[in-house]
Order: sequence, then C-alpha cells, then structure tokens
Amino acid sequence: MRAVGRIGLKSLVYFEAVTTLCLAFSFVVVQWARPGAGVAPASAAQAETAAQFAKAQVGSISAYIQHMFPENFFGAFTSGDALQVLILALFCGVGLLLMGERGAPVRVGVDRLTDFAFSVVRVVVALAPIGVFGALAFTVGKFGPATLYALAKLVGTAWAMMALFVFVGLGAICRAVGMRLIDLIRLLGKELLVVIGTSSSETAIPGMLQKLPDAGVDRAVAGLVIPSGYSFNLDGVALTLPLSTMFVAQVYGIEVTPAQQLGIFVVMLFTSKGAAGVTGGAFGALAATVIAAKLPADGLALLLGVDRFMSLGRAVTNTIGNAVAAIVVAKWDGKFDAGAWRAACAESRESDA
Repeated sequence: MRAVGRIGLKSLVYFEAVTTLCLAFSFVVVQWARPGAGVAPASAAQAETAAQFAKAQVGSISAYIQHMFPENFFGAFTSGDALQVLILALFCGVGLLLMGERGAPVRVGVDRLTDFAFSVVRVVVALAPIGVFGALAFTVGKFGPATLYALAKLVGTAWAMMALFVFVGLGAICRAVGMRLIDLIRLLGKELLVVIGTSSSETAIPGMLQKLPDAGVDRAVAGLVIPSGYSFNLDGVALTLPLSTMFVAQVYGIEVTPAQQLGIFVVMLFTSKGAAGVTGGAFGALAATVIAAKLPADGLALLLGVDRFMSLGRAVTNTIGNAVAAIVVAKWDGKFDAGAWRAACAESRESDA
C-alpha cells in the first residue's frame, strides 16, 4: 500500500499536469481555428437555443464534486453517470486490495465481466459503419454539404494539434528526463501499428507491460502507471474534448464567455477521466461534457460521423502519452535502469535496419 501510494501520488501529479496542459492548449487552438464557424446559418430554433444557453450556467464546483459520489452502489449504473462508476470502481479496487487473496474470486469475476463487456463492444464496433453512414447522411441532409468542409477542418485541426503535442510537448518531456521520443516510438512500433489498425489504445497494454519493464522501467511502476493512465492520462481525449465541445457551440452560434469556459474546463478535468480505451469510448466522455456544459445535445450528431477519424488520432496519442508517463514516473521514483533502456533502444534500431 505504501508503494502504491507513493507511485500513485507521483502518477496523479504527472497526469493532472499533462491533462491541464492538453486542455489549455486545445482551448487556445479551437478559439483560433474556429472549425465550427459557418457550418450552417443560425435558424430560429438555433437562436432560441443560444438564448437559453446564455441564461444557463455550468453547475458550481462543489455541486459537481458532490454529484461524483453515487447515493448507493447500483445508483451509479442506473443513472448512466460514467464518472460515478469510476469513483465507485476506485473504492472497490481499494477494498479488493485490502482483502488480499480473499478478494481473488471477486477479481476473477470482474475480469470475466470485463471480457463480456468488451465482447459486446466488439459487436457494436462491427456495426458502427452503418451507424456512421446514417449519422453522416443525417448531418449533410440537415446542415448542407458545407458541413463536410467544416468536419474535414475539425478532423484536420485535431490531427495537427495531436501531432504537435506528441512531437513537441511529449518530445520536450522526454528530453527533460534524458531520453528521445523517437526511441520510444521505435521501441513500441508494433504496438502502435496494432493501435492504428484497431483504433483502440487499449490493445497496446499487453505489449507495453512487457516491453517497458524489459527496457528499464520498474515492473511495479509500469504495472500501476500504464493501466491507471488509461483512466487518468488520456492525452488524446483531453486534447479533443475542448475542440469538439467548442465546435458544437460554434455550430449553434453560441458565444461562450471566459467564465463559462473556465467552468467547462473544470468539468473536463473530470470527464476526461475514465474514457474507455475501446474505440468510441471517448464519445461518451464528450457527450457527458456537452450535457454538463448545457450545450445542445443535437450537436453530437455532427461529430458522430467523424468520430472514427478522431478516435484513431486519440488512440495513438493516448498510447504514446501513457508510455512517456511510465518512464517519467519511473525516473522520478528512482526505478529506471538506463543501461537496459540503451540496450533495448539499440536492439530496436538494429531490428528496424
């Protein structure tokens, strides 16, 4: 518990620092690029929506924190609040850890339920292209062909923003701890190809948990930081949440004041956590953010048609971000073998050659 607490605290400090950086960067980019501007002229209904939004306020921080905790065990699931489920999962995880081996049957049962849930998700993902076609057809039919240009601009802006963050932001972090980002990307080359093929960052977890310890990251650090990072350190989600949320506001001609942006920013610090690594999981976090910000939920239909393209970029960014997090925390905790890292990098360079 002491080791978990020490490594966990350092991980959370890093996670929150990088998440805050991602959200702030995305807010700046979306205000400059304005990808949702001019998608469709504001109709009377949209003008009414904008007027209603002008009177609405994002709930207070204290009220939001209180809402994070479910009233009972099943309430988190029946209400459909992903953040409450995450908080409940944290408490259950601590309880299972304190039980030790007595909690083994429960852990096995949870693993089986997870496998079942992912099997259902795979069925949904297999049918997703049909839904995407319908969503895109609805989008073009309602808002006009000009929407395609705006959506292409949105995707292009998201990809450029994520590439800049990976190669400049994460590259600078790697340099600060005495390593090169390109070496890490080369080391995880096969895992990144799988992520690109599946559009899911979670598929890289087994490979990362094997390769990073072999490359000098302490096994306990990797075993804690990487899985927790898929709930608390989703850099790709944190980058695209403000972009997509403000896109909806711009489509409906809603001017979000600086005070409201600050409130939405605080909400995103929570909703960016717990988005599943499976394809499309971040769309649930986006829906929660849009609803919490009291923006028109109909605007989500615009984004559904291009979420697959956004998901690919998010998955790659999430994977690289969590690998960097494991290395940073290992170095911070004095649990990094520099010799093993150099040997692993040299071997990966030779295999590429």
